[in-house]
Amino acid sequence: MRNIRLRLAIAIVLLLSFLLPVLFAGWQTLRDQRTILLNELDKEHGRIIEILVLGIQESLWSLYPEAGIPLVNAIMADKRITRIRIDSADDVFIERNNEYGPNHESLERRKKVYYHGKEIGTVTVAMDRSYLQTTLKTKTTRDLLVFLIPFLCSTLILFLLLRRKIIQPLEILISQSERLAKKQLDTPFAWDQRDEMGMMGKSLEQTRLSLASAFDELEEMNERTVRYSKELEEINEKLQNEIDERIHVEEMLHDHKNLLEETIRQRTAELVEANENLLKEFEERKKAEEERELIALKLHRAEKMEALGVLASGVAHDLNNILAGIVSYPELLLLKTDPGSELYQPLVDIHGAGKRAAAVVADLLTIARSTATVLFTHNVKKLVEEYFNSLEYRQLQKLYPQVRIDFHCEASIEIIACSPVHVKKCLMNLVTNAVEATGHSGVITVSISNKIKHGEEPDGVDTRYVVVSVADSGTGISARDLERIFEPFYTTKQMGMSGSGLGLAVVWNTMQEHNGWVTVDSNSAGTCFRLYFPCATETDNLPAEKNLSSYLQGNNEKLLVVDDEPLLLRIAERMLGELGYRVVTVSSGEKAIEYLRSNAVDAVILDMVMEPGINGRETYEQIVQIHPGQKAMIVSGYAVNDDIRAAMQLGVATFLKKPYSMAELAHALQLTFKKSLSGDTEHALEQ
Repeated sequence: MRNIRLRLAIAIVLLLSFLLPVLFAGWQTLRDQRTILLNELDKEHGRIIEILVLGIQESLWSLYPEAGIPLVNAIMADKRITRIRIDSADDVFIERNNEYGPNHESLERRKKVYYHGKEIGTVTVAMDRSYLQTTLKTKTTRDLLVFLIPFLCSTLILFLLLRRKIIQPLEILISQSERLAKKQLDTPFAWDQRDEMGMMGKSLEQTRLSLASAFDELEEMNERTVRYSKELEEINEKLQNEIDERIHVEEMLHDHKNLLEETIRQRTAELVEANENLLKEFEERKKAEEERELIALKLHRAEKMEALGVLASGVAHDLNNILAGIVSYPELLLLKTDPGSELYQPLVDIHGAGKRAAAVVADLLTIARSTATVLFTHNVKKLVEEYFNSLEYRQLQKLYPQVRIDFHCEASIEIIACSPVHVKKCLMNLVTNAVEATGHSGVITVSISNKIKHGEEPDGVDTRYVVVSVADSGTGISARDLERIFEPFYTTKQMGMSGSGLGLAVVWNTMQEHNGWVTVDSNSAGTCFRLYFPCATETDNLPAEKNLSSYLQGNNEKLLVVDDEPLLLRIAERMLGELGYRVVTVSSGEKAIEYLRSNAVDAVILDMVMEPGINGRETYEQIVQIHPGQKAMIVSGYAVNDDIRAAMQLGVATFLKKPYSMAELAHALQLTFKKSLSGDTEHALEQ
């Protein structure tokens, strides 16, 4: 029985010595393979969602799901894809699902979809990962066979070698040791081997001799010990009784102490937990209340801004159509009026008033976010200097001669991507407000500096900004007014006399369009506004300055003007006639298409919004079917919108905002005639 246990123990030791490293190596290999497969699946998952995001942008932007369904169906052909869902800003745009397998395990990934920098929706793709288990099982079975067969063969050979060299000699040693245990010390031990086992046998013989001598001595000592033991037993019995009694008392005291400590510990824990729960509940309620109030305030402001935007956009469109006569007719009359005539200066004043009204309409469009600002790289210091050389600044100095305005630049980087018209408008509004805030005496400081905004984890990218500051030494802005100064039509001045309530709203919306922000600090010592513009690298995309001082004459080209406003048709006909063009006018898109079926023109001037009937984009879509490559330009009281962009994609050369001057109209027509089909798809003239 002992021999069997020895062999079993050695066999177990051998198995464990070899099997554990093998199992560890197999487990490590299986884990590495699983990691590799998961990484490959994640990369494939990311690649599929990137393809879907790029392919669905146009369809999601135009809200035309049929254009994106073929791409979604093609991706769903991959059996690993279990679900695709595309959400627009308002609802589910496209959703497809595959049937799940019995061991379904899917992973979802989401990614936002942007179009021209604007978030338009979300793409969700779910991928089945259950097939990884089958692959891992196959690899595991194969690896086990590769490891176990050599392992079993080597274990068998090693076991046979150990049996001959170790196990059999150990069995002999065990039998001799059993004789020693039974005190059979009379027979000497015989051992013929000369290895380590033989040395152990000789050592065992020496042990036998030593034990024989020791047993004799022990026998004598045993007799003496028996006598002493009886005496000690009596003494021990007395001591044991005393010890037992003392232990019993100590155990009782220890039990009472533990019970008291446990009671105190439980009660303390209950009180601490109750206190923490109360504090947590109080903080959660306070945070929820603050978030609710903040969300309600943001919602109220968003609804208010949206309503004002819709109102401002519609009013601006109607005003632009009305202002077309006020701006254009004086210009036509001035061409035929002698500068010495008593009517010349009133016409100049009417024309200037119309242009100022058009500027107010432009502010309304900025508030309504109806403008599509085209950004170019400019030196902001030069823009500030251009404002200081402008007519508006000189007029402001005449009204407030006692106010000193200082300017200094501390920035090492002065280049930003911006619309120069809007930047100078913001600067004019802030300087005008600052001068009025100081009264008839004070100091205004305009400065330019740089600021670095350190990025947050995990990317940690730093962003450099050009900061334009306008500070005054006035009395400051009250805390109540400070919360509402950027709201449209909110002003502390007398409405219509020294303020319209649009100045700071224009500043706010302009900074949003330029991917920056505006801050304001105010106290009793004065107010400081800071405009943060992202730095840009100086490139060659500065637009060439338009020389509109003289009119670019036509060469008797034939033009078709399409507009639903009779006044605007008459103005366009008069202007184009003065510029040397032959003009045909129609009052709707349907009439324009009917005319072009039997006639040809060199260019078409289209109004975008025409009621009732089809708009400018729909009209141009049918025109290019009749005359492919037909040159055209669009005029509108609105700014660039989706319909105008779509028309420009079809081939429209230029866009001109109403009201327009003769110089701007002439320049836009020259761009229209020069543009080739491979040219830019959008060119908006800034007024």
